[in-house]
Amino acid sequence: MKHYTRRDFLRGTAAGALGASMGLCPRDVAFAAEPGEAKSRVILIRDERAMRADNTPDARVVETMLNKAVCRLAGKDDPAAAWKTYLHPDDTVGIKVTLYMISTHKEVIDAVRAGAQKAGVPDGKILVGDRGNSPGKDTPVTALVNVPSLKAHHMSGIGCVIKNYIVYHPQPASLHPDSCAELGAAWEVPAIKGKTRLVVVDGLFPLFDKGPQVTPKYRWPYGGILVGTDPVAVDAVCLRILQAKRDAFRGEPWPLNPPPKSLAVADTKYHLGTSAPEKIHLLKLGWDRDAFV
Repeated sequence: MKHYTRRDFLRGTAAGALGASMGLCPRDVAFAAEPGEAKSRVILIRDERAMRADNTPDARVVETMLNKAVCRLAGKDDPAAAWKTYLHPDDTVGIKVTLYMISTHKEVIDAVRAGAQKAGVPDGKILVGDRGNSPGKDTPVTALVNVPSLKAHHMSGIGCVIKNYIVYHPQPASLHPDSCAELGAAWEVPAIKGKTRLVVVDGLFPLFDKGPQVTPKYRWPYGGILVGTDPVAVDAVCLRILQAKRDAFRGEPWPLNPPPKSLAVADTKYHLGTSAPEKIHLLKLGWDRDAFV
């Protein structure tokens, strides 16, 4: 395993040890940290077969990808055992998705539902929704899986993990000022606080500018899924991917506008996780071409 500095991360380097695991080639990217310091683990899995030629997902490939990612995150060989690390048969599980403009793909939602079922959660206790129908908003849940789409956002810079819970805040519009810096406040709502067990980001067909409005020229078939338990760390990796894609598209630095302030605030003020690259352990599985991280 090779260790990288913060500067390496910001430049987008991501070389690592090659190996074979579950038919994939894993790449560990362990950023420099103090000895013994815990790191937030983020799994990025990609498959060039995940998106068909017409940019629709292959459900079978997507479910396989997600199970492999959750297995690696949990350190388990069996998908059922891996999902049981995060969800339990007596849970009422809320799958908070994005169903607005750049929506979470149904294939990803179905794969998360299947994972909850593998953990022994009855289908009747698995709730899926967004906005006014968000699980946990009116219907109590004991566990949440945060399942946003990967996209840039014209108000917050990035509209992914942290922003996915804005609908839980009693006054969502109050979180819009200053590039939506205070999005972490939505995670403090009592009905959902501390209930997020897993984060699964749909990075199959992301949007790297002008979100959440659908602008076709700014979407591309990335074929990825990101998984973790630290929402800020997962968002930080998502941010790196979007920024690197933007720079590649323009052939020069093209910073997100507005700047994504919410990640640092979610870290330092709301203590939801880490945004510091040196405290994030990224493990990449599968297809590595144009991974941008």
